Amino acid sequence: YLATVWSIRAGGRTLRLRPGRPAPDGLAALVVLTAYNPASRPTPRAANRAANRRLRALLHRRGIAWHPARAHGTGPDARAWDEPGFALLGPRGGRAALRLARALGQNAVLAAAPGAPARVVVTRPGFCGLPAGAVLGG
Repeated sequence: YLATVWSIRAGGRTLRLRPGRPAPDGLAALVVLTAYNPASRPTPRAANRAANRRLRALLHRRGIAWHPARAHGTGPDARAWDEPGFALLGPRGGRAALRLARALGQNAVLAAAPGAPARVVVTRPGFCGLPAGAVLGG
């Protein structure tokens, strides 16, 4: 998680985020989540895509603003962890992302705010021995 690079497509450009590094200029407060591979268990491609479609539909129904995002894995098995997701905007989006990530069984989300380092926030209690809400590596 701490070596992952996240890209967010917003305002006609692609912004890249890495945990522990400052967020790029022009970035609004956001939280990135995915519906792929709950609890970091490899899941069949069709199931991942269906979960992603359901999450997108849920965000649309709830009127939550988002930008397309993608987690880019690193290391020898990087392609297995290249996951599309959603960057939910503002405080409302951030709260929704945390709730949704828990409901989806996701280990963590990426949180970013202007002028601050991006951070990985635990959403599944016990992930890396940490409680929900703890910052991974911090």
